[in-house]
Amino acid sequence: MKKYTIITSLFAVSLLTTPVAMAGDFGLGLSVGTSGVSAEVKTNMSDKLVLRGAYNYFDLDVDEVYDGIAYTGKFDMSTFGGFADFHPMGNGFLLSGGAYLGDKGLTLNSAPTGNVTIGDINYTPAQVGTLKSTVELASLAPYAGLGFDNFGMTDGAFSVNLRLGVMMTGTPEVDLQSAGGLLSGNPLLEAEIAREEANIADEIDKYKFFPVISIGTAYAF
Repeated sequence: MKKYTIITSLFAVSLLTTPVAMAGDFGLGLSVGTSGVSAEVKTNMSDKLVLRGAYNYFDLDVDEVYDGIAYTGKFDMSTFGGFADFHPMGNGFLLSGGAYLGDKGLTLNSAPTGNVTIGDINYTPAQVGTLKSTVELASLAPYAGLGFDNFGMTDGAFSVNLRLGVMMTGTPEVDLQSAGGLLSGNPLLEAEIAREEANIADEIDKYKFFPVISIGTAYAF
């Protein structure tokens, strides 16, 4: 009997000492990760549900080769996000869902110094001039992930978080143009450029599921 009393007491103590978020906490936070630098606001709706809003900015210079053509350019994102973090066990572990809304894409430029194949035809640098491309990802991108966040669960005002998830950006939309070349605007070249756009879209399909990894902190008021 004594043994069961001790076990029951230990179980009760563990429940009492398990961190539980208090509804009504409001916080401001910062985080960094693969989606860029993020500023966020959050609030506890209950001991298991936290709602978050965030602004994210990401900017990266890129050097890429698509369908055998070397491009330089920039990948950037400027998005707002809304998320619900569910803490199924009432502690820091969380499951998260939501969406990002805003501009996400690549701007690419290429000035070939040798012959290049566009679509199915080989062209000289003088014929194609400069190749300019924009790649747009879906403006609304659903998000799903998991992680840890002890917001509202500590004695102090500061909390930390780590999140792992994926942003589903959809199939990229590619626009490719030739400028300043002898054949720029030529219907035959334009037809081959349309084929090239499809080839680039296939290669950029890796951005369809964009990994989101971040670490951050927040202050509760």
